[in-house]
Amino acid sequence: TPEDSGLASGLVNTTRQVGGVLGIAVMATLAAAHSNALRAHGASAQAALLGGYRLALTIAAGLVLGATAVGLLLPRAEARVEAAEKPKPAALPEPEFEPRYLEEAA
Repeated sequence: TPEDSGLASGLVNTTRQVGGVLGIAVMATLAAAHSNALRAHGASAQAALLGGYRLALTIAAGLVLGATAVGLLLPRAEARVEAAEKPKPAALPEPEFEPRYLEEAA
């Protein structure tokens, strides 16, 4: 409803910001954990850091691709449902034109 639009907008903005922060925190944790595991198995510091970042960015790219696929498929499915539920408009009658300007000219 129009009365709840401000509340809904605030919730959407807050969710977007918290989701971004949470995503970065999870990716940084995964990168650090993988880097530490690689370092424990004898990899150099540079190789371990690169491996951690590679893992985190690969996961992030996979999530983006998945979200893109969902985003491309969902609106079309909803549009089909809405189109199926929407009644077809009745045919409008032909307009009747009265040539008043011809009568006035005569």
